Amino acid sequence: MVKIILITFSATMMVVVLVATIFLNSILGIFGLVSTSVDSFNSLVEAKQTMSKVKKQHKVKKANLSKKFVKRTSKKITATAMGFVPGAGAVMAVSAVTALAVIEYCEDKEEINNEGNLLFGTDNSFDYTACMTEAKKDSLVMVESVKEDAPNVVSSAWELTKGISNEAWSSVVNSSSGAWAETSTQSKKIWELLIN
Repeated sequence: MVKIILITFSATMMVVVLVATIFLNSILGIFGLVSTSVDSFNSLVEAKQTMSKVKKQHKVKKANLSKKFVKRTSKKITATAMGFVPGAGAVMAVSAVTALAVIEYCEDKEEINNEGNLLFGTDNSFDYTACMTEAKKDSLVMVESVKEDAPNVVSSAWELTKGISNEAWSSVVNSSSGAWAETSTQSKKIWELLIN
């Protein structure tokens, strides 16, 4: 008899707990709330914090992409321009480096766009035309940066060399400035032909 009473009592308690849980969850659901275990709640809080950090990193990455593009490509173009004698070879090399950098820039931008879609639940499509327009704008900043960097690259390289005369130094600076001016002019023309 005690066994029957314990079984009945246990079954009744399980039904009461089940009904109370369903009732409580339905009332909480009306207010957009839910009951959960402490472990589940803690894991949700950790996931939310991690997601918040990832979103912040994404925003910083997106904001710095243009700056990195200009800085990285300026160095590549400066090195390429300094490696060639003025003329068509330098122009073609600088144009090729610039075109490859623009393609890489647009690929990076598309990747950031796709990441943003995943992180923020959006469905923004990537526009290559807008990317090319932005890259063209950034390339003007890049050209100015390279014009400033080219003589500095030459001067830092020659500082390491001992015993160079002032006339030889002036000749190197003048030829590198002239080479860069010619390369820059021809590169702008080729760039405009490629974009337009």
